[in-house]
Amino acid sequence: MAALAWSVLLLCAAGALLSSASPLVVQPGQNISLTCNVTSSRKLTWYLLRSDQLLPLLTVKKTKLKSTSVNFHKDNSQMRSKGSLESGSVILEILQVEEEDTGIYFCSWSYAEKLCVNKGIHLSFPNPPDAPYPWHLAVRAGTVILYLIVMISIVVATWRKAHQIKRRETAGTRDELRVKEAIM
Repeated sequence: MAALAWSVLLLCAAGALLSSASPLVVQPGQNISLTCNVTSSRKLTWYLLRSDQLLPLLTVKKTKLKSTSVNFHKDNSQMRSKGSLESGSVILEILQVEEEDTGIYFCSWSYAEKLCVNKGIHLSFPNPPDAPYPWHLAVRAGTVILYLIVMISIVVATWRKAHQIKRRETAGTRDELRVKEAIM
């Protein structure tokens, strides 16, 4: 039941993400920097929501050796990552923006076993005169974000349940050892 309530809450947050994305109008060929402020996390992923596609761009994560690794999900020499998880600010740089770079950019991370998603940035080029806003893009984007959030919430709920079961088994093993020690 708690997982269902958590999923509904995330679905509402996704709608807010779409409707509250900050607009950023740029010229083709311009270099831009997008910032994601992180409370505390071991892993952060930048996404691009474009038309009916949700594309993971890059993942920044802390390694066991306390360094940071950056994994680019697509081969794109136009993108760079700056900042760090330790500083609380991870910056996505896009060099020489092209038409295919337009869409809604957002980052996600987990904090205290909760999924966090930033407000989002709607990157676009100036509309030519008399060009209608592509409302269908917003509808598709909303559908993809809702799908992503539902899938992530299912994974998190499953992980939590497995973690609870493991804790119970560990506690049961400790109790059995105590009983055996008491008997001896």
